[in-house]
Amino acid sequence: MTVLATTTVSVLRGTAANRFGDEIDTETVVATRLPASILERPVTGARPASGRQDTPRTYALRLVGRRFVFQQSDRIRDERTGWIYAVTTAAPVTNPVGLGSTRADLQRVS
Repeated sequence: MTVLATTTVSVLRGTAANRFGDEIDTETVVATRLPASILERPVTGARPASGRQDTPRTYALRLVGRRFVFQQSDRIRDERTGWIYAVTTAAPVTNPVGLGSTRADLQRVS
């Protein structure tokens, strides 16, 4: 399968404590200008137990021709749109040879 890059992304990592002692995300950039494809996944109908009426949107990220090890606490900034996504699932690299793509599941946070 060939993946076409539609944007470039930056990877943000790290947390800090604010003045109240609460954990907050930092804007520490660990990688930038990574060619990627971010696509919205099909919505699956489910009834949330909490009674909420909204359906969370999930996205699929593929880095094109690059290997990168994501952590589940990473955030992805789409450099084209400025949107930020949280990594919910980081798929392990399964192809030990060649230029395989790196995959991750995302949820938009801003």
